[in-house]
Parts: sequence; C-alpha cells; structure tokens
Amino acid sequence: MEVNAKSESTETQPKGEPGPIVNPGVMNLAMQSKIAREMTQIRRYLDDMLAKGFISPMTVAVTQVRQEINLPYKAQSVTLINDGANTVNVWINTIMKSSHPMNAGETLALNFMNHILSKIYLQCNPGNVSSVRILPQE
Repeated sequence: MEVNAKSESTETQPKGEPGPIVNPGVMNLAMQSKIAREMTQIRRYLDDMLAKGFISPMTVAVTQVRQEINLPYKAQSVTLINDGANTVNVWINTIMKSSHPMNAGETLALNFMNHILSKIYLQCNPGNVSSVRILPQE
C-alpha cells in the first residue's frame, strides 16, 4: 500500500490554472482610483506650463563678488539685459555648472516649459562692475 506524503498546503497550483478570483467591483475601483491619480498629475503639469503673465523687473549692480538673486516667485522665463560696460558671468538656479558670459549690451532670454527658475547668480571679473536688468515672468 502506498502512502501519499504530500499535504494539501504544500501542493502548488498547476500551471495554466487561474489564480484567486478578484471581485470585479474591487478591481474596477482600484483602476478608477489609479486613473484619477494620473489625471490629477497631468492636470498639475499642464497648469504649470501656463504662464501667468506677472513680470517683476529689477536692476542689480554687479561686482566681482558673486551675488545670489532670489526671484520673487518661481518663474517660467527670465530675460537678463547687461546694461553695463563689462562682461557679467551668469548662473541659473545653481553654481555647480559653468557660467554663461554675457557681454556688455547683450540680452539673455531663458524660457522653460515649467516654473523652475528660482535663483540667478551674477558676477563680474575682478576689478569690473556692471548693471543687469532682470525681467522674470511667472
């Protein structure tokens, strides 16, 4: 006589057999919840792409000491105009990247899809001074 040593708890489900049955109402609720979350994220992204139209012009005297300019709001675009007689080095949001030299009389326009501009760093070469107009747009 042969004894079966396997118990029901150790047997595995044969391949190709369906798994546990999920209530369709629960599955429908889970899917609708996920779709609603994703739609909310898309809506926030699209709202952030729209320019609000606020412009807060400011003029800054630039010296050889690097200045950190905090914009009054997160801007979508900014225009910098070097009204001085010397080159100004410009960094946007971080000083960890290389600067962009802006020559006397030059205009630098930056446009982003989202409102991510928050800081501008300005510095002249040693012994030089300049003046920069900053026009951030929200």
